[in-house]
Amino acid sequence: MAQYVKTTAAPQVRAGQTKGVTLKKASDLKMVVMILFVFLVSVGFINQYSKIINVSSQINSLEQEIKDTDMLIDILEGKVINMINWDEIEQTAKEKLDMAEPNKNDYTVIELKELPQDYESITASTNQEEETQSKLSMLIDYLSN
Repeated sequence: MAQYVKTTAAPQVRAGQTKGVTLKKASDLKMVVMILFVFLVSVGFINQYSKIINVSSQINSLEQEIKDTDMLIDILEGKVINMINWDEIEQTAKEKLDMAEPNKNDYTVIELKELPQDYESITASTNQEEETQSKLSMLIDYLSN
């Protein structure tokens, strides 16, 4: 008896068919990498934006705290001024310190030159810059402690 062996032939592959499959896999891989990159960049931007919002919130709360403190200082200064007995101070100055009120001969008159026209705008901008610098230095001191 003769034995018959069944052979199966390998499927015939066309010349460009294997390149197409690998090219498709490579383009799919590139697409996945691009999507992953865009996702990671988006997450980074969202993280930075949330940090900015957090710091902005802290700055706003510190500015409000500064305003509240300034108001408290003004109130306390008013109370101190109201508590001062000016008559007692004057009496102490005259009796214990031998001070006297100035008369006409004690004053010196100084004639001032007229200020330039843009003097007010210059002083206003300088005061604003100094105020901003002092607030920033107070904020930096607060945050560093």
